[in-house]
Amino acid sequence: MKPAWIATWAELPDRDPVGAFIEDIDLVVIRNDKDHSVLYGRCLHRGALLACGHVPGRNIVCELHEWDYRIDSGVSSYDNKEQLKRFAS
Repeated sequence: MKPAWIATWAELPDRDPVGAFIEDIDLVVIRNDKDHSVLYGRCLHRGALLACGHVPGRNIVCELHEWDYRIDSGVSSYDNKEQLKRFAS
């Protein structure tokens, strides 16, 4: 698989989700200070795009029903058995 280009570090706004669509997969990229995460980009609750959500603190929150996921692990705060896949970058 050929690596995909999404953005440079300087182009990623801090704590403002950025969406990408790579090989038929929705992704969300979140910069958090000097770190970042690339997660599966759809909420597991209702399938909304997480790039349309917001990042208060350490979670990304879906705009549809306020479902949230840890940006460092993808684990849902509502149901710890639900976890967004995390991708290498």
